[in-house]
Amino acid sequence: MKKQAMMSITLIAVGIFLLGMASVAFAGHEIIGAPKCKTCHKAKTGDQWAKWEGSKHAGAFATLGTEASKKIAADMGLGDPQKEEACLKCHATHAFLGRDVVINAKAKYLD
Repeated sequence: MKKQAMMSITLIAVGIFLLGMASVAFAGHEIIGAPKCKTCHKAKTGDQWAKWEGSKHAGAFATLGTEASKKIAADMGLGDPQKEEACLKCHATHAFLGRDVVINAKAKYLD
């Protein structure tokens, strides 16, 4: 009888654990901000942070604020490129990941 009770308790505990792990796996994306990436992607791992920071990708959103981008958007019949989904889907991670993405309250962005 005790063995059966222990088996039941163990199965319940494992079930709760697996349910918790599944909810984490399906939670979706969370934006933590580019500077947080530097924590792991620094000199000891090939300094991916410095390589990214010096690339055009690091300024993809800022590019949308230029006069050239505004002209391209106007020529296409679009408004502010920093607000247009057609532009943001490639120039901003948040738009690319979709509307359900969570932005961590502690996230900091590069301007």
